[in-house]
Amino acid sequence: MPPGDSSNLQNMETEERREEDEEIGYKSQISIDDWFVDEIMNFNEVLSDTEKVYAAVKVWKDIADNLRRNNYPLCEGIANTSNFDESLKRDARKLEDFLDWMITSHNIKDETFYQKIRILLAQGDNYNSFKEKMNKLDISTKCNKIWENDAVAYRCNTCALTPCMSLCESCFEQNGHAGHDFTRFLSREGGACDCGNEDVIKPEGFCDRHGDMINKPPTNFIDVSLPEYIMVKLLVRLFLEWRGWWSRMSSHKRRHDENYPQPDGASTFNLGLHCEEEAKNILKLIEFLQECVNYGGPMREAMTRILLDKEIYKSLTEKRGEHVGETDRIEVNLDWRTRHLFDDDRISLMLPEDIAKIFPLINSFDKLTCETLLDELIFWIIRQNFPHSLINFSLSMLSEISYRDTFATRFFTWYPLIGKVFQELCLFQAENGRHGNIDRVQLTGSRVIHVSVQMLSSGVLCKKLNDECDLVNTVCNVTKFLLCERMIPTDFTFDPTLRYLMHVDVLRDYWKSKWNVLQIDTNASIDQHGYWFVMGDMQNLLSHSEVVISAILNPITFRQTYIGMLAKMQGMNQIWRIVLGVHQEMDTTDVVQRSYSLEYETLAVTLFNMISSIQQQNHSQAAVVFFDAVYDELKEWFSDLGIDENDETLRCQPYTVSFHIPLHRLLSTALTHLHNIPGFRDHLSTKFLNDEKILKYLIFHPLRIQVARAEIHCGMWARNGGDARMLSLIYSQNNVNNAFQTPDIDLIRYCTSKCDIEWLIRIFCEAFYLDEKIIFEKSQERRDVSSSKLIEYVIDYQNCELPIEATITEQQKIEILKELSTDIPNITLARRQAVRDNNLWTDEEEQRRMQQAIRERIVNNLQRFEEIRQEPIEMVPILDRPGFTAEAMEKLGATQNGPRLPVILRPEWLDPMIQGMLKMIAELLVVRVNCGATPEEHYKSELIYSLCSYRMTHSKLRGSLCEKGSRSTEAIDRVFDGILREIANFIEPDANLAHGSMQQGVYELKDSTWDNDVCPVFCLMRSNGQRHISDIFEVIAEKDRQFIKNHDIYSDIVTDQSLWIPFRLIDFSKNRRHEGISKIFSILHTEQLLYTCCLTLFMHFENVISLHYNTIQLALYILTLAVKYSQFKFDSEQNSDEREHLKNVYHTPFKMNVRSNESYTCTIFSIILNIFEKECRKLGCFERILRKVLDSEFDVEKVYGGAAIYFARFMSIFVRISSTARDILKAKLEDEIKENEKLKDFKDESEKQKSAKKSAKELAKQRMARIMEQAKKKNQETMKKMMEKEGMSKEQVDEMNTKQSTKLYDCPICGDVQIPNTFHAPLGMLVKVSSNFIAEERVAENLPPTLSICETDQNFESEHVEAQFKTKKMYTFARKGLGNVVPEEIDMLNPSTGVDLKTCGHTAHTTCFKTYRQSVYDSSHGRVFTETSEVGCPLCRFTVNAIVPLNVEYGFEIENRTPFLKEEQVIKSVIESFKASKITEDSNLNGLLMDVVKCRKRTSDSSEKKMYYESETPSTSMVAMAVANVERSCILREMKYEERRKNTSTLITEHLLSASVFLSETRDSDTVLGVLYNLLGQNYEKYQIVKEVVPEQLNVEGLDLDDIAVLTKRQRKSPESELSAEKSIHNPVPLLMYDPNPMFARCIAILFESKIYSESDKKWISRALFSSFIDWVTVRGLVRLILRLSNENLVEIREKTRKISGLSEELQEICQTILETLNSNEAYFEHLLKLKLSEDGEEKTINDLEFVENISKFVDGFKAFGEELLNHIGWKQNDEDYTFDKNPTKIVKWIKDYQNAIFWSFKMPQQVS
Repeated sequence: MPPGDSSNLQNMETEERREEDEEIGYKSQISIDDWFVDEIMNFNEVLSDTEKVYAAVKVWKDIADNLRRNNYPLCEGIANTSNFDESLKRDARKLEDFLDWMITSHNIKDETFYQKIRILLAQGDNYNSFKEKMNKLDISTKCNKIWENDAVAYRCNTCALTPCMSLCESCFEQNGHAGHDFTRFLSREGGACDCGNEDVIKPEGFCDRHGDMINKPPTNFIDVSLPEYIMVKLLVRLFLEWRGWWSRMSSHKRRHDENYPQPDGASTFNLGLHCEEEAKNILKLIEFLQECVNYGGPMREAMTRILLDKEIYKSLTEKRGEHVGETDRIEVNLDWRTRHLFDDDRISLMLPEDIAKIFPLINSFDKLTCETLLDELIFWIIRQNFPHSLINFSLSMLSEISYRDTFATRFFTWYPLIGKVFQELCLFQAENGRHGNIDRVQLTGSRVIHVSVQMLSSGVLCKKLNDECDLVNTVCNVTKFLLCERMIPTDFTFDPTLRYLMHVDVLRDYWKSKWNVLQIDTNASIDQHGYWFVMGDMQNLLSHSEVVISAILNPITFRQTYIGMLAKMQGMNQIWRIVLGVHQEMDTTDVVQRSYSLEYETLAVTLFNMISSIQQQNHSQAAVVFFDAVYDELKEWFSDLGIDENDETLRCQPYTVSFHIPLHRLLSTALTHLHNIPGFRDHLSTKFLNDEKILKYLIFHPLRIQVARAEIHCGMWARNGGDARMLSLIYSQNNVNNAFQTPDIDLIRYCTSKCDIEWLIRIFCEAFYLDEKIIFEKSQERRDVSSSKLIEYVIDYQNCELPIEATITEQQKIEILKELSTDIPNITLARRQAVRDNNLWTDEEEQRRMQQAIRERIVNNLQRFEEIRQEPIEMVPILDRPGFTAEAMEKLGATQNGPRLPVILRPEWLDPMIQGMLKMIAELLVVRVNCGATPEEHYKSELIYSLCSYRMTHSKLRGSLCEKGSRSTEAIDRVFDGILREIANFIEPDANLAHGSMQQGVYELKDSTWDNDVCPVFCLMRSNGQRHISDIFEVIAEKDRQFIKNHDIYSDIVTDQSLWIPFRLIDFSKNRRHEGISKIFSILHTEQLLYTCCLTLFMHFENVISLHYNTIQLALYILTLAVKYSQFKFDSEQNSDEREHLKNVYHTPFKMNVRSNESYTCTIFSIILNIFEKECRKLGCFERILRKVLDSEFDVEKVYGGAAIYFARFMSIFVRISSTARDILKAKLEDEIKENEKLKDFKDESEKQKSAKKSAKELAKQRMARIMEQAKKKNQETMKKMMEKEGMSKEQVDEMNTKQSTKLYDCPICGDVQIPNTFHAPLGMLVKVSSNFIAEERVAENLPPTLSICETDQNFESEHVEAQFKTKKMYTFARKGLGNVVPEEIDMLNPSTGVDLKTCGHTAHTTCFKTYRQSVYDSSHGRVFTETSEVGCPLCRFTVNAIVPLNVEYGFEIENRTPFLKEEQVIKSVIESFKASKITEDSNLNGLLMDVVKCRKRTSDSSEKKMYYESETPSTSMVAMAVANVERSCILREMKYEERRKNTSTLITEHLLSASVFLSETRDSDTVLGVLYNLLGQNYEKYQIVKEVVPEQLNVEGLDLDDIAVLTKRQRKSPESELSAEKSIHNPVPLLMYDPNPMFARCIAILFESKIYSESDKKWISRALFSSFIDWVTVRGLVRLILRLSNENLVEIREKTRKISGLSEELQEICQTILETLNSNEAYFEHLLKLKLSEDGEEKTINDLEFVENISKFVDGFKAFGEELLNHIGWKQNDEDYTFDKNPTKIVKWIKDYQNAIFWSFKMPQQVS
């Protein structure tokens, strides 16, 4: 008897049972023989008398009505029925006994049981009538419709109060929502209808059946009196089936572990699967309970009353053993019989003690006590991993308010238990993988969300829950509990002695932080994304403003829990740059993506929900509390990182970075979004802004991220692989940048505007390592530049003599320059040696001093650590340990005060670092997001940037906008379409596309948007790489070339072909920026920034260092902004001294040292002026541009042009504030005018001289015309002969032309991009050489299946085993026997190989690759470098071990040659190609190609060694590799198998074919020519190509010897005159002995390399050649198959008395020709028939069906190969039918040549390959 069941459940079955009951002392008042019992128990839907059944049910209905009218309890407890008379008790026990008999553990699994229950539920009425009655009484204020996954639902944005509101189809259609903004969507996680819920939808969105206006009459529960008793028993039965869960689970787990033991003792028992099975066992019962609720009305209300009634649950559970006397009955109950089992079940769900302390509402066993059936229902929902059916059942009653509130309170009180369940699921799935490929973590999470979202969408209910069960704190703590499963100490430190360590393991020897962060890679909950359900709940919960404000003001909830959780992410996923050694292994980027997802989901949505709530309520107290909590946590973080407030050299560690600083981003968002909250700025002034040190500290880590992005883009992090690239890529993505990049830039901007500007620029330069290359020495005091004009004049002429009209002497100039050289700023471009030779320090004294400095710093810090931590530390640093070397010292780096290894180790890294700093400064100054721009302006900028890249659809554009919290969707949707219409045009989809494919319309930017609104700085900020932004700037340049025509200012100026980036001037007005950052522009007047920009321009334009065009344009742009800001300040500044400084800073002299022993005294203006003049003179319009500059015509927001125009803009602005500049430019203009006048006079004189020369040229021209006329006649005769020989008309010759056609490649190692392949610098494709015999191991599909190894050994002699060896590889081995027949040509017959060349498609210079591979192995200890050593591709990490040289192209291609008409011309064309394809031998390229051939010779594969011939030429090896590659592609295409790297298999073929031609020898050429001649069956002489010879001397009357030499052309002698000079080619091998596949590849290779035919001609020739080869393959196959026919059949076919059944007439004729040829010698034919017989006189033959099948396979197989080969080289053939050439002469010749080798065919396997 199952625990909890009644002792009299079987009373109805046997008399013995009744006797047992009598012994117990209780006898039931009913029996199975009672008619009202029998009719129901034996009910059959088809056979039973319905009237009798209804009458029987009526008996039970009357009993139930009587009990309910007298308020008799639904369950009998210990004392709750003592006040009722005995008759009622007897009736109640009758009903209870009857229901206990029916509702048993066995019956609930039987479908017929539910038919009987439905009869009882109808209470004597028709079942359908009962349902209709309940439906009419189903009047509810709220809809209770529940739907499951992938159901259709609606959302009306007009009526919704929350973004997660949804409506069922019925409610939506009844209301109509006419004219509303609604969406119809597919609900992925299930949901419930919110109709009638005023918390989430406006009343006007209700349907007419729901809402508070509905008048609901009182419910008469007599209508469901009998169903009430039934529902109680069904619920009890449900819980009895599950009680004892822990016992059953433990038993199953024990048996599983015994059956599947693990070596490490771990268990693979799947708890999730176990719970699924448990729920599946009683699925029918749960579905029936759902059916009861779905009746609606009184049935649903009755179910909720039962679930909520504490008295019912008490009656069901209170009985113990002592309450059962001799005469008392034992009914089906949840009493003492199962209580201990349920206690064990509850204990299994208890939290660990350390976790339970966090949750006071559920920190003990007593707090997990159930008080109602609903409590136990919720317990089982959690314990059984949220069965979907049980969730739907529980949610279908949420329309009852009392039920909803009680359910929500208990659910969220026990919410931490859900976290424990998920942790168990995540741990199992992380260790054992997904069972049945089902992600149970995600599946269970979606079900939890399905439950919680129904409650959390109501703000009123959330506030109530937060008050009752501390909901926000609970949810945040559950999140923290899941995320903090694995923690590690952070490796960040501010300690100066450890700052430059390159290796984390060395750092951890001396430093262990108290600040712990999440360990992403080992956290199962993060790995399996098991936290997402609680993240969704937190986001929904914090979308309600009142809840948010309450949570922020609660110090435990916000400061301790929420901020404490985010603090664990501060600095997570910290990565270290691999400076030396091998690349990172296991480059997956999974951890990077998980860490970004975690921070975004935890921080971004909740953060903006909080911010918007504070803004919405204008709550100053909440704003202050929010800021203070984050601010205090950050100060604690700085303290834990060992910050020293007295350390002026404070910096971040340069070799490590974390892109995750959520505390900084919280603070940044508060500063930028809460500035208008009353009292907030006053609070900042008193607590925050007066602490400049903390402002400086806040800059370091956001700044470090910007530096790291620059490092990643320039290749410093290349050894870290994809992790580093992915970090930078995701950081600035459109849809997440509001959570990462934007707040970081905002924080830097805010702190910059509050800190000392000079200090900031110095920090920026040091952060980007510019201090290693650019040394800035500031003067002690400001120089008075009262004589700026004189200074500029002297500087302008410092390196040349003064003009005659100068007002000063040379001596005065020298004295002034000498005076300027003292006490002025110095800026020096350093030329240091970054890395010492052999990693050794050359100066022993320097080494000693450095060791001592490091030793002292480390010892001092260790002592300080010991004082803090009070624990022993080893006091001997690494410097004093035995074996200390310079290598160990390099690992330590050095102290701040001592020498250290520079970070910029390569000269090419300087440019990206300068660009990175200038780009960041431009972003701080120009971008107005969160610092002055309205939301609409922000959205507009984001959409413009998205459309700059490419056209996009409406949905993609909407998805590109990063939303700020849950409620931002509405704000974006309100303005989105309007902005889109303003900036872009809609392009309709193309309705004429083939195949009827579905297309969407797209948007593209309007021309006016390109011209007026595109901001290059914003594009730079959002771009994820140099290539991406370069593509955008190219499009902008193309647009500007069109716009420049609309501006008259450029009409008389020659603009550069290469347009500069159109950086725009900005408005410096205070109302354009927030008041808090209004001082940001003062950074533009720092000397170090201005001088750095000047040095950048000088280095580039004076060819000191070549810089990227973005870098120099940014430098000039910042200088232009600086002078524009000076103009703005000059106009608004009242202080005259300050105004003079703003002007004179550009005239202040400084000393610039850029080369050894070479320095320049200059000013900012002089440098700009010098470059400006040079660039203008390049255009030849210096005077015109100067005039416009002096008129300030270029002082506009946007200009168009190149360097000259943008320097002109600078000058146009500057002349408005500097009279010195204006005077100097005026003087320049006057000088230029004078020079131009002189030039004009000179040109006039030159014109006169040209006029005299013109007549002489006219005479020369006439003489040349006479020469050409005389030569024309001779040329016409020569051309006529050539056209007759080539078969071409004059029109065809006239159409011939050439065009440039050169492919371009990249080398990622040296950085060259878009370069051609040349002999001087050959490029190659990176490949991995391995063995792959998939093509050679094939067998015929009609053979029996292959056997296992054991079966093969047992049946080795059987035909079954023999079939396994009939592969192409064995056939190849067998053909080696032909060496006795044609020993000289054996390697040419069937070249085959198993060498497989796999490629990723990337290329590199061959020399770069060898150096790169050598360097990888040189820097790796213990790895020996060989010629086959493997390395990772520098771009994609694909493993490669060789490089195949690319085809060298010549940059031209012939066009428009007439198609060939005859087969003879096709063959002749191929021969011509072969003659012309041999190029001058290049020893370098030849050696590289031979390296590829050696890969085959060095193989250790035994099969490959068998296939290789020692006499094999390099060309043949290349052909074999190409053929093997094509054959493998054919197999993969036939199997419909997609490559892992799409289309890479086709990349290598053309280069192998080209290599085969390049390496060809005489044997190769003789063999190919012989095959081509034999293919026609004609004589060699007919197609012989004559040599070119020197023509005879021309004698033309009137021409001298020089004229004749000019007109002489190389002519051809006639074939007859040179025939004797050619070597006669005799090929001893019959055509039919060659394998057609390699030979076809050889011919195509020759044609492919041809330089005398156009691409279209080559394709035409290849088609004709393909057709000829099909003829060959067909004859070759027919010959071999004919020899497999029986002798009798051969004779009959020869005598024309029989035909091969199923063979076409065309092939029948060829078979007849073959046999007639073989029979031309009767003796030979008879001998052939005898040879076909085996030793025992039998012959192995094939039938007609096999004959036809095999010939089709031969021909189709070659067609597939040929088409695949042509596809690989880009000559894909059109599908067309090939007609066989039945020329008997050709066939007869082939057969006669082959006769002597036919005998060898009978030594081949039976299955002809």
